[in-house]
Amino acid sequence: MGEGDLAVNMLENAASGNCFPLKMYQGVSVFMDLWAAGKYFEAQLSGFQIHLGGLREKLCPENRCFVLKSPERIQRIFDEIYRADWETQAGYLRLKTLELLLLLEDLPSSPYETVPYYDANQVRKVKHIRDHLTRSLEKNITLAQLAREHGISLTGLKNCFKSIYGKGASAYRREYRIQTAAELLRDRELTVAEIAGRVGYENPSKFSSAFKEIMGMSPSEYRNK
Repeated sequence: MGEGDLAVNMLENAASGNCFPLKMYQGVSVFMDLWAAGKYFEAQLSGFQIHLGGLREKLCPENRCFVLKSPERIQRIFDEIYRADWETQAGYLRLKTLELLLLLEDLPSSPYETVPYYDANQVRKVKHIRDHLTRSLEKNITLAQLAREHGISLTGLKNCFKSIYGKGASAYRREYRIQTAAELLRDRELTVAEIAGRVGYENPSKFSSAFKEIMGMSPSEYRNK
């Protein structure tokens, strides 16, 4: 999954473990007992046209996991749920969940996109390259060099990397550098310039600009918040 994605899956299909490429996750998960929810809708919300069985078959046929880049109106609902007070606004959360279900009912019947296939050897090489990129943040090694060293074409590397991690290798490494810098900023013994050097920025000014673009504030502001 990439940033802004929505996933719908059956709980029995849930993976035994999860991996977040940037080592962080911020979002909302909604769990629903289809049988209990169906009974609730019959008793309390008979006027709403929500058919959970049909919704399951539309989004998760043959028990597949459905992933979609969230439309703006669905993204808005999750933003509102995320900001809500879960302890005191139970009624509001029920309304937002109901609104979400109504919008999911309105999605196209065949929303799946074709995902390119990459063989296991190619995926293994790209994951090794990703480890190399995140292990040597202070070095400015090029993708072309990594592609040659791992016996993979540059185009193949770029396409496969984006398919696995949801964004290009350069953008991924840039964000990883900034996230690492954010962790280092908690150590007040290191100066901003020292941290910039550790994550591959020789120019502290460029580091500050990149940090603010991604984190929404300067390194100094982040350290003092």
